[in-house]
Amino acid sequence: MLMRGRGAWDRFWFHPVDLRGLALARMATALAGLWTAWEYLGILGHLTYPGGVPPEASALWAGRSIMGPLAGLGFLSAPPGPHLLLLALAISLAALGLGYRTALAGGFSWGILFWFQTRNPIVLNGGDEFLRLVLFYLALGHLAIPLRFRRWSVDSLRAGEHIRPGPSRLEAALSAWRNHWHSDAMPPAWPVRLLQLQLVTLYLTSGLWKASGTEWRDGTGLWLALTNPSISRIPVPDTVEIQGLFLVLGLATFAWQLLFPVLVWLPSTRWAILMGGIAFHLFTGVLMQLGPFPAVILASYPAFLFMGSRGEAGGAGEGTSSPGWGIN
Repeated sequence: MLMRGRGAWDRFWFHPVDLRGLALARMATALAGLWTAWEYLGILGHLTYPGGVPPEASALWAGRSIMGPLAGLGFLSAPPGPHLLLLALAISLAALGLGYRTALAGGFSWGILFWFQTRNPIVLNGGDEFLRLVLFYLALGHLAIPLRFRRWSVDSLRAGEHIRPGPSRLEAALSAWRNHWHSDAMPPAWPVRLLQLQLVTLYLTSGLWKASGTEWRDGTGLWLALTNPSISRIPVPDTVEIQGLFLVLGLATFAWQLLFPVLVWLPSTRWAILMGGIAFHLFTGVLMQLGPFPAVILASYPAFLFMGSRGEAGGAGEGTSSPGWGIN
């Protein structure tokens, strides 16, 4: 029993998997990140106010320092620092989307985003934190993926000997570290699993939070959110029929979020649960002023694609499947 459990653990985290889903998630996350950077341009004054807290928010924070470990970088708040940082963020996100020095681009994107988000977190939402975590996972995960296995990327082109005659010392060290995880240098599953588990955790915690109150359990949660004037994009007719429709949709949303962490791992229900999530985020994105939040969340959905497809971890075509926890 113990050996089977250990085997399942090893297969889940370290067995080679198809990396096309990770490549799509990387590109989608970069696009969502560029959208987020554009949104930050409009609230740059709030994000970079000296001391981290603008006057209108000082009563909420009572003068507390919220800049944390980056307080020493407060000098970047002075013009043109914030605009240059946003430009650097856009360039690093573009490099991430193209797959050029992917780990480095993801690390830079994460670091710059972290600086902005620790300046004044009260103007942010869950999507900002989710994006920051995904960028960190992409940067970390690509350290374990050899260049030739980075699908649809400039890095995979750079892996050719005619372009790169030999590895640097750093690349040689990283190659040895990758080989430590898998004997034949095939990339392990954990870079993909990090994105998958982050999305599962998001829906699980959101579903449990909804379960702690009464609005979502009685079906009125979605109706109340859509009729909230502070976030509603278009007026929703207040009729018995419309309320009944949103009652059903609210209960369906509540059930979907609680079931997602389980059903997304099952091949027979994976597509249905993913399509339900796409419909939900597109629906709420159209009717509510959520900014890039739906795009940030949907950008991680491709991590669940190609699960069980046959082929080498990078897709080179040597019939290797991707088992683990019954995922096939």
